[in-house]
Amino acid sequence: MAFNLMNSRQLYKYLYKNIRRLPSDLQNYYRSHVRGQFNSHSDEEPERVRQLIQKGIQDSDWLFYTKVVLI
Repeated sequence: MAFNLMNSRQLYKYLYKNIRRLPSDLQNYYRSHVRGQFNSHSDEEPERVRQLIQKGIQDSDWLFYTKVVLI
């Protein structure tokens, strides 16, 4: 990804926007997964949130590359 996300809301928006690039049979699963993960980590400390954001970026880059580019 070419930019750094500063907060979890920006990551959420980025993920939801890019889920539309996935095949339609995967979109509902990943929408539900993203929503559930954000809800389950809503009470994390700021340092942990930064770690989760970085991991979310890495995982989404891999997912969007393997499911969109390689298909």
